[in-house]
Amino acid sequence: MYTTSTKIFPTTHVFGRMFQKVEKLPTRKMHWTSIEMVGPLANGNNALLRFGGEYDNFMDNYVANGGETAKMSKTPVPINEWTCIEWEYDNSNDTMRMWSDEQLISDIEVVSDPNWVHPKYQKIYVGWQNYQPNLVVPMNVWIDDVAMDSQRIGCTK
Repeated sequence: MYTTSTKIFPTTHVFGRMFQKVEKLPTRKMHWTSIEMVGPLANGNNALLRFGGEYDNFMDNYVANGGETAKMSKTPVPINEWTCIEWEYDNSNDTMRMWSDEQLISDIEVVSDPNWVHPKYQKIYVGWQNYQPNLVVPMNVWIDDVAMDSQRIGCTK
C-alpha cells in the first residue's frame, strides 16, 4: 500500500525522510519498493526511480523505456526496530541516494549515470509494494513521520 503526493512539484531536487519498522522481511526472493519517484522522460515514456530491497538488503532500481536495472546493497534492512530512512532525488545531476539511520548506503548510490536518466518529477509514492508472491505472511510494516524538503532533513529519534 502506498501514499502519494504531488504537492511538492514542480521541483528538481527533493529530500525525504520517514521512520520505518518492518516486523519481518518477505521471502528472500521477494523484491519490494518503499519509495518511488515517477515522471515522464523527454521521449514521453514514464520512468520510475525506486528505493526498496531484495534478498534482505536495500536496493534501488530504475524502470524506463521497457527495461529495468537495479543496484543491490550489502547493507541489511533492519528488522523489528524503528529505522530512519532518508532519500534524495536530484534531477539536474541524475543522482539518487539513500541513508539508513543517517548512514549513506553507498553501494546503491547513483551519481550522473547515463543509464539512470531522471524524468521530470511529477509524483512520489511512499509505502510498501511487493512484486512477487510473499510466502512469509502476514507481515506488518509501519511508516511514520514522512517529510520532504529541498534540503536534507536528518533524523531525530
